[in-house]
Amino acid sequence: MNIIVAVDLSDNSAAVLAEARKWAKPAAASLWLIHVEEPYAEFIGEGSEFITPVSSVGIGLNGSQFVHDNPEIKTIRNAEAIRLRERHARLQREAKELRDQGLTVSALQLSGPIVETILAEAAKLHADLIIVGSHGHGMMHQLLLGSASEGVLRQSKCPVLVIPTHKR
Repeated sequence: MNIIVAVDLSDNSAAVLAEARKWAKPAAASLWLIHVEEPYAEFIGEGSEFITPVSSVGIGLNGSQFVHDNPEIKTIRNAEAIRLRERHARLQREAKELRDQGLTVSALQLSGPIVETILAEAAKLHADLIIVGSHGHGMMHQLLLGSASEGVLRQSKCPVLVIPTHKR
């Protein structure tokens, strides 16, 4: 049995991981911890305010040009690289902690649109279950920003377990 556990690495992830542990142990399931980062627009070159005319120009994912040696781009790129390394290290620590408890765990840090990336990975891994957390934001928040949990729940081809992580 393959269980995808989508974590955002916020403080709320502990509740999601605890629930995943409860489901995985009796089923002798393999857990796949997945953390998805949406691409940072300025980091990949979509931010037009960082495009300046100098010789070293690259092409962003959307076909726009951006400058490699612009100091602002370098600062953003370095900060983003540090943040991604820290998130990766945290994801690996979470996976190790679960492995130390006798579970079979793999951890993946992916980049892309959150819902689509989780669902694509679930299909690739032949997931039997996806576990996600819900922050419990109000209707207005979901209307304006959407909800990754809700998107996964609505579009998944396999069962989805939504863990409430809010305290109400």
